[in-house]
Formats: sequence, C-alpha cells, structure tokens
Amino acid sequence: MKFLFTLILSFASLLSFGQYKVSGKVVDSNDKLPLAFVNITINGSNIGSSTDLDGEFEIDHYNEIKSIELSYLGYSKVRINNPTENMTLEMVEVASKLSEVVVVAGVNPAHRIINFAAENRNLNKPEANGPFSYKSYSKFIFTAEQDTNDAKIVRKEFSNEDTSYFYVDSSGYNIAEYLDDKHLFLIETLTERKYLPPSRDNETVLANRTSGFENPMFSLIATELQSFSFYQDFISIAGQDYLNPITPKSTGRYFYIIEDTLFNSPIDTVFKISFRPRENQTFNCLVGEISINTSNWAIENVKASPSKSKDEVGINIFIQQLYKRFDDHAWFPVQLNADLDFGASVSINTAMPVATMRTYLFDISLNAELNKKDISRASVSLNENSQKESDALLAQYRPKPIDPKEERTYEFVDSVGDEFNFDRNLKILQAFVSGKVPVYFIDIDLNRILNYNYYEGIRLGFGAHTNGRFSDWFKIGGYYAYGFGDEVSKYGWDAEATINKNTGFKLYGGYLFDIFETAGLSYLTKPAGSIFQDNYRQLFIPQFDEVSRYYAGIKYDILGNLASQVEVRRENNFTVGDYAYSYNPNENVPFSNGFNYSEAVLSFKYTPKTRFVEGGGMNKIILQENYPQFFLQYTNGFKSELLESDFSYNKLDLKAILKKRSIILGESTLEVSAGKVFGDVPYQKLYAGRANWVRDGSLLEGIFNIADRSSFETMRFNEFVSDQYFLVAFRQDLKSLLFKKGKFAPHIEIVSRVMFGSLDNPENHNGLSNSSLEEGYYESGLELNRLLVNGISGFGFGFYYRYGPYHLAEFEDNFAIKLSSKFSF
Repeated sequence: MKFLFTLILSFASLLSFGQYKVSGKVVDSNDKLPLAFVNITINGSNIGSSTDLDGEFEIDHYNEIKSIELSYLGYSKVRINNPTENMTLEMVEVASKLSEVVVVAGVNPAHRIINFAAENRNLNKPEANGPFSYKSYSKFIFTAEQDTNDAKIVRKEFSNEDTSYFYVDSSGYNIAEYLDDKHLFLIETLTERKYLPPSRDNETVLANRTSGFENPMFSLIATELQSFSFYQDFISIAGQDYLNPITPKSTGRYFYIIEDTLFNSPIDTVFKISFRPRENQTFNCLVGEISINTSNWAIENVKASPSKSKDEVGINIFIQQLYKRFDDHAWFPVQLNADLDFGASVSINTAMPVATMRTYLFDISLNAELNKKDISRASVSLNENSQKESDALLAQYRPKPIDPKEERTYEFVDSVGDEFNFDRNLKILQAFVSGKVPVYFIDIDLNRILNYNYYEGIRLGFGAHTNGRFSDWFKIGGYYAYGFGDEVSKYGWDAEATINKNTGFKLYGGYLFDIFETAGLSYLTKPAGSIFQDNYRQLFIPQFDEVSRYYAGIKYDILGNLASQVEVRRENNFTVGDYAYSYNPNENVPFSNGFNYSEAVLSFKYTPKTRFVEGGGMNKIILQENYPQFFLQYTNGFKSELLESDFSYNKLDLKAILKKRSIILGESTLEVSAGKVFGDVPYQKLYAGRANWVRDGSLLEGIFNIADRSSFETMRFNEFVSDQYFLVAFRQDLKSLLFKKGKFAPHIEIVSRVMFGSLDNPENHNGLSNSSLEEGYYESGLELNRLLVNGISGFGFGFYYRYGPYHLAEFEDNFAIKLSSKFSF
C-alpha cells in the first residue's frame, strides 16, 4: 500500500512537471481596458478557458500549447503562435450589425440550453444551497474621460490682416490636468454578508472610506447597484428592474444566438449565448451575453446592459458577473463589475463623466454554521466603528493596493471636503429632500408653508423643529396655519425623545388644534400620505371635524419589520356642518355635534420583506418598501368623569396589501381592509367610505379632478356611513406591456373595488343619508396612465363606472372621467 501511494505521488509529480502553461491579459486595442469572458482555445481545438472580469487568464495543459486563439463577440479573432506567460494581448473591435436569424422549423438550438438553465435556476441560485457567508471588497471610482484626442489644451483661433492669435481655454486645460492626476470621487467598502434561510439576510459594512466624506451612507452604493446574482425573475440595475433572459418562457421575449462553444474540462461544455429582446417588446429588457455550463446548466458568467432604442438618452450601465464552482453542485458569484457612462447629456468642459464599480467576493463559506440570533434583521448594518477601523481593514482585504492616482484622489478630495464641510452640506441636502430647510439648529418644515383643500381653500402656515445641531436625541417644535376658506387658525406643538435609534424607541407628546376628515381612518404606524404619494383625495374632502387634542405615546420596533406604537389622547371633537348626534332620541335626549373622547390606541405595522438600513449613528432608513404589508389597530375609548369624556367603546381596524409582479401581466395589487366599532358613537368615530367624487355639474367637469390610487372615484363624499365595513380593492397594472414605442410607453391599469357596510341605530344620527352599504358598493375602471411624462411623474386619464345595488338612475351620474397621475417610484 505504501509503495502504491508513493507511485501515485510520483506519477502526479511527473504530470505536474510535464504541464504546459500560458497566461496573460486581454485588452481592447483602443482604450486598453480589460476584456472579460474572452474565449481562449488551444492548438486549434475547442479546449480552453476564458478571461475573468479583469481580462486575465491562465491555461494549464499536459500537452505542449503551440497556439492559442482568442474570440470575442464584436472583435476580430486573434491567433498567437508559441504563446508564453504574462502576455498582454490586444483585440480590435469591428463594426458589425446583428441580423435576424431565420431558424428552420422554428427550432433555435440556443432555446434548449436557455430552457435547461431556466428550469435549473432555483437549484443553482446561491440562496438555494442553504446558509452561506462571505466578505466582499468594492471599489467605486467616479472620474471623467476626455472627449477629444488632445483635450489638455483647447484652442480657438482668431485672426486679423497680419497676425493669427491662439487662445488657450485654461478651464479645459485645468480639468485635463486634474483628471490626469486624480479621480473626481472614490469609495472603498468592505462588507460581510450572512444568509440563513428562509429570510434572515444581513450585510454588515465593516469598513468604508469615501473621499471627502465621513458619512457611511455612501457604502450603500456597493450593496444596491446591481442584483447579487442573475437568477431572479427581474434583475435590478441602479434601482430599475429588468426582465431576466433566463426565465421560463423567456424564449418568446428574447432572441438568442449560440456565439461560441468551449470545452473547459473533459465533461463540461460551456455555451456562450448572446441575447437581445425581440422586436416590439414592451417590457424593460436587457441585451448581452451569457455563458451556460452544462454542469447543472449553471451560469458561469454574464454581461448585460439595459436595452435602449436609438433615440433614448441617459445613463448607460453595463454589468458583468463571474461565477465559480465550489463543488459538484454549487456555483457562487466571485466578482461583480459595473460600468456607468453618463452620456453626452452630462459633461465637464470637454470631459465625459464615467464611473466603475469592482466587487470581489472572498472567504466564501457554503453551508456555513450560522446562528439566527447573531444575524440582524436589517438588510444592511452600518458598523459604528467602520470609519475608525477602515484604513487597516481595507489595507488588509484589498485585492490590489490602491495606486498613486487613487491615493492622490483621497488626499485632495478629503482636504476639499474638510475645507467646505461636505458632511454638513450633505445633511442639509438630505433635509431638503425630506421637505426641511435647516437654519442653524432649526429645520423649517416646507410642507407647512402652503397647502390647499376644498374646505380650507388656501392654507398658509409655518412649522419648525429643532435638528441634530441642537440635539441628536431630543427635538421640539410646532406649527401655525390659517385657512382662508374657513377663516380658522390651526396650531400645535410637539416634543420627541429618541431612546434607541436602531429599534426606533421614541417617547413623544404634544398638543394640536386642527381639522381632520369626519369619520376618516388613519393608522398610527402608517405615515400620513402626501400629494406626492398619489393621495389626491385630500384635496377635495368637504367634511371635517375641528379637533383639540392632547396626546402622548411610545414608538418601538419590536422586530426589524414589525413596528408598534401606543398612544393615549384626550380630545374635543366638533363636527362642522348640519350633522348632529343624540344618545337616545326616543327619550328626547338633545342632539349635538361636539363631544369629548379619551382613547388609548395600539397600532402595529408588519412588513416582512421590507429592506432597511440600521446603525451608523442614524435612524433606521427604509431602502425598499416591499410587500405584503399588514396593519392592525385597536382603539379603546373610555368614559371618564375626571377627563370629561362621553363614550365607552372599542374599535378594531385591519388592512392587508399584497403585490405580485408577473412577467406577462405586470403588477397586481390586492388590498383587503375591515373595521368594526363596538358601541354607539357619533359619526366622528364611524366609517364614511373612501370617496373621491367631486362634480356638481356636467360629466366633463370631472376631467379637471384628479383620481386617487385607492379611492372610490364615483362615490360621493359622506354618501354612506357604517359602524362596520369590509373592503376589497384590486388593481392590475399592465405597465407598458401592451404598447411601447420609443419614449411613449403608457401604463394601462384595470381597477375594481367593492365595499360592504352596516350601521346600527341610524336614528341616533341626524343629517346623514342613513345609507350603510349592506348590499355592496361596486366600481370598476380603466386608467391610461403616463400618457404625458415629465421626469418621475406622468399624467393620463381614468374612466370609472358605478354599478350594482347602488347604481343611480342617470347614466352620467354613475360615470367618472378624471385626470390620473402616476409617479415612477
């Protein structure tokens, strides 16, 4: 046995010494940038390998390597005789136009490979192989490239009769000189990700260095620029979703060509397949090239970019992903690249801005032993000490040392950042985005300055709160407003103390005198909607209560995706208008429209798939509001002589919102909500329905009203009242799947809603229609959205019809035509 073992070792040594090796780097002959995934075959065969994301390759073979051949889509083939090690090889790009290939009998040989890959994607995706962990290093460089061959000196010629003069554009010279020496911006990030099925997934930023800034938020660029792997139905690139070409039935939407075939082992074959959308496709799609390994039909590498029409402008993004096999059944990403070209629409003198992201994964552990309690529920965690430890950690984990140009970038931009206080200015910018203008230690609330609604008319006001310059954990503020329609002043003050930023543990309290929709419903844990959240019905509400309220409460995130809030309040509530309520009209108890209430409210919001960031000395930040979302709220109203409150009752409200994306149908949204009041209470504490009908005259007048995303467009305000209700609303957003021509890509949406309700003791209420929806209110509609697009928003028209038991006698009274507005986020 010892002899046999020695013999095996000796034979292996002979094989090792007998191996032949070639290696090198492949670059573009024009810009000298590395070319990834270039096929390299040896000795005129199909045996070989391909370059990695840095354009580098290494081939070992037991026979002498007499020649290698390089092939790459869009480039001329290159043949090298007697290759050596550490070569630098250049490939020349050729102009070529892909023509449609006619496949006999409709059989495209690439389809079989693509279908196998789609069938096996749930087995090959990294999350399918159980728990894993890894570290990643990312480098993001924002720089610029000169637009001319000699842009260091831009000259303009002037002449007179005798002399010619040349003017040197010094700004162009300075920009060119700067770009030769430094980049514009540089970020390095080191993260550690831990994934434990089915849902615990956290990426912790261990170190971050950003030129000019200390704010760790820039590290999110490394985690959010592109999808981690190429196995989801939709691939995210810079926040936009694109249909993955490796999905079931994708062969009907993309066109595929087998560009090359490579044997990189005796049993594995790699098919390199190009893909592009078929003509007249209306979904967001990609164009690129993917390599499929017959081992489990797994992705070996991919490069892709969003497909654009000839007249489309904007940022061009090109991504590359490289996978490595770790055992017979597991492939895992090892490198992710992204290149951003901002196009001709953005320039710095003669320079065109570009950006690159390079991400390297290492210390990859499959089937890692992970403990659930050690993994945060946050999608991204910012290490409090990442700035202090960054230099040492980055130096330890960088694949390559930073070069002199990158070092000079840090030195220069850091000095400029210190001089001009970039971090402070960034906080000011963040305040502006959130609707606040910081003035020393005060944030002025922009949305308090000017508002409009049907009841108040123009509402002018002012609001302000202290900010972080006053205190990181405590703030106090207030507001004042005056409605020119009702000629009434509104005002309030509040204070809030943050006990723990990561858990959202806060104590708060205050007082207000303001107006609220009569019988309107709001959840404590759901932020109040604004006009910019498609909540347009607030403009048209005609019926309000004047409320004077003292309140105090606690906010606390029980879990990362489970928010809770408890509030106690005492209020005086006066309904404006002709409405009145009596405790017992049969015993001649007088009617009134003003009452006192004392309440304790407990509210929960559960969003299991919402992604958020924690740590870094900041409040929890939502990265992406995902679905499903669930809301539950319990209200206990108690009668008290001490507090002079008039009613004892209980109220239970719940809501669920579900969304699902489909390759064929777009996005489906289903909302189910219900509520019940236990006890007799005035209209102020009942349910009025989510009405949005605003038309007193002809049908055409409604065109100048705006449809809401979740309201009954044909229901009159205060037409119905209930003490219990059940509502189902469905919306099918077909997006631009039915029609898209260049920039014109309207969204077609189908909506349908139904609501049931009932009311006990209607005789207690005077001034209401007494309709309570026992038979069900039905409405359906069609929206043509984003017919006219301006930036992130788009405008169109909605058509809605009321039918069923509460159908009205006149046709036009059941029909509504309205403007629609839809934001792209």
